[in-house]
Amino acid sequence: MENKNTIITTLAELLKLTRGGSDVAEVYYIVDDHKTEYAVIRFKTGCEKRVNVTGCSGLAIIDSVTRALF
Repeated sequence: MENKNTIITTLAELLKLTRGGSDVAEVYYIVDDHKTEYAVIRFKTGCEKRVNVTGCSGLAIIDSVTRALF
């Protein structure tokens, strides 16, 4: 099984190196009370965007988070 937390935190570091991700402060993994898994993108402005990653493979997480930036 893939480690979603590791994938998401590593992706955050890669995104910060790109023009499209230059306004990203952090991306982190959470699970809510209903067992829904999210990658939370926090921007330098303080705004946040949640991306549902429940049931996603590692590659699908990368795709979903990247698409959420645009």
